[in-house]
Amino acid sequence: MVRSFACVVHAHPEILPVVATRPLAVPVARRPKAWLQLTEHMLAVLARAGFDDATALTVYRTVVAWNLGCLLMDKRQVVDDPDEPDVLLRLGLHRLPAAEYPRLRALVPRFADYDDERELMADLDALLTRLPEPPADTFYGGCTP
Repeated sequence: MVRSFACVVHAHPEILPVVATRPLAVPVARRPKAWLQLTEHMLAVLARAGFDDATALTVYRTVVAWNLGCLLMDKRQVVDDPDEPDVLLRLGLHRLPAAEYPRLRALVPRFADYDDERELMADLDALLTRLPEPPADTFYGGCTP
């Protein structure tokens, strides 16, 4: 689900600010049907995995908040000039005065090596290892795969 949401955001970056802010200003029952259906689906998957209601809601909120945060940060790294071979110029970081932003300028190679898919999945793994685990056999109906 995280990867699917990221794909939609990459394909339609203008939707991210709407998704990230609009549901906050609207009571749950008045949120868009698609948002409610996605929430219902995620909660059903978590319940099927064996989480009780309170834990499922905590896991849902944690993953959604983390996903939105990652995508908001990822989308902040916008390429200024895609045809420019020099990373500093391609990302527009040459506009930052070196004396005022020495750390950002020093990180230019790291910005260039950023692999959003790899980072998203690695960070998701790290997040999930810190969340409660459901009973191992619940999701598979009493038998492990």
